[in-house]
Formats: sequence, structure tokens, C-alpha cells
Amino acid sequence: MSEFTVPIGAVQATQLEPEAPKRRSRWLTVGLPIVAGLLVLGMGTGIGSSGSKAEIEELRASAAELQQRLDRAEAATERAETRVRAATVSLEGAQARETELQTKLAQQVEAARVLTEEKTSLTDQNSQLLSRVTELEAASASAAAAPLPLAAAPAPQPAAYYANCAAVRAAGAAPLYSGSPGYSRSLDRDGDGVACE
Repeated sequence: MSEFTVPIGAVQATQLEPEAPKRRSRWLTVGLPIVAGLLVLGMGTGIGSSGSKAEIEELRASAAELQQRLDRAEAATERAETRVRAATVSLEGAQARETELQTKLAQQVEAARVLTEEKTSLTDQNSQLLSRVTELEAASASAAAAPLPLAAAPAPQPAAYYANCAAVRAAGAAPLYSGSPGYSRSLDRDGDGVACE
């Protein structure tokens, strides 16, 4: 034990340092249990040497059974890995299909947007045309309500008179047909409706 002094004002006080617990040696904590275990094991094999053949057979049977279990586990693992690979391929196919469908969906959304814009444009054009039709109908109705000015009657053509076919030919009007100005039955010798043939 060691002492140390601490000055407190004019008086010196003496205190004892607390004692640290003793450490056990490693030999006692680790080595002793190992040695004891080895002694018990050595005694057990010496005592049980007569039954070692049966134990060996039992251990061999147990090892064979464990090998069979291991083989079955490895086969099950291979089957599981095969299923995982198939599922991975299926998943990759599904992901590719999903990507393809997303692309088609984006294209259809764009087409719908374009069609909506065209519809809006056509609706506007239709509204403008309806407005124009309304204007034209109103103008037509107001025009129908107002009386139309009378058109001047065409000037009557002067009645032509020809004394004979020579006068018709001199005027450049030959032949004359029935009902045309200047036609006369006296100029039509054969009475077929054509004079000065």
C-alpha cells in the first residue's frame, strides 16, 4: 500500500490508496480446464476400448447417413438454383415486356395529346364556321326582306322586214327560221319553216 498526502490548508491529511483486485493467472482460467478435459477423454477411451468397434460401426453408419443427407441437400440446392435461373430469365423477360409496354404507353399518351390538340383546333374552326354561317344567314334574311329593284327589261329588237330574199341575203340574215325577226311566210316558198334557203 502506498500513502500520499494532500495539503489542505495548513493541515496535511493522509489517505490510503485502494488495493487493486488480484488477477488470476491464465494457467488457472484456461489451461487447467483443458488439461482436465484431456484427462477425462484419455480415461474414457481407455475404458471404452472394448466397445470401440461398435462405436466405429455406429460412426460409419452415421457418416453414411450424413453423406446421404448432404447429397440430397446438394441435389435440392441444384434444383433450387435451376429454378432461380429460370425465374431470373422469366423476370428479365417480364422486365423487357414492361419496358416495351411503357414505351407503347408513352407513344399512345403522345398520340392522345396530339389528337386532343387537333380536336381543339377543329372545334375552334367549327365555331368560326358556325359564326360565319350565322352571319351569312342573317345577311340573307335581311336581303330577302328588302324588295329587289326591278331590272330593266331588255330593249326589244327592232322588227325586221325584208321585201325579198335578196334583201335578206344583203343584210346577212339568210336563212331565216320561223319565229325569227324578219321571217315571213311569203319568203318561205316550200313552207318548211326556213325562208331564203
